[in-house]
Amino acid sequence: MTADLGLLIFAPFIAWHAYRAGHSLKTGIFKSLFGAAVDRTSMPVVFWFSVARELLLAALFATMVCATLLNLGGTTLVWLFIGYVVVCVAMLVVALCRLRGRSNSSYTEAPDE
Repeated sequence: MTADLGLLIFAPFIAWHAYRAGHSLKTGIFKSLFGAAVDRTSMPVVFWFSVARELLLAALFATMVCATLLNLGGTTLVWLFIGYVVVCVAMLVVALCRLRGRSNSSYTEAPDE
């Protein structure tokens, strides 16, 4: 009973996040729920971070379904969530470093007067 309930709870989230990532890759525009749309050509770092985050969320929910179906217990789910948070923070740090590198290079490439 618990496994079926876990599948029913997580399946819509898996489908939604996978659809959003696939649609963003197909169109080249990531439409945020709370912010503006991000174009792949104008803001590639933010676009790829957003798409990777959506894929990571879909993978997290799919892994939680598998853990629930296999009755692995609450400790496994906690470790899965901790792993997700660590990977998401690492992706955020890399995206911020890349954005900072782009902003610094734009100042150094200014034409001399």
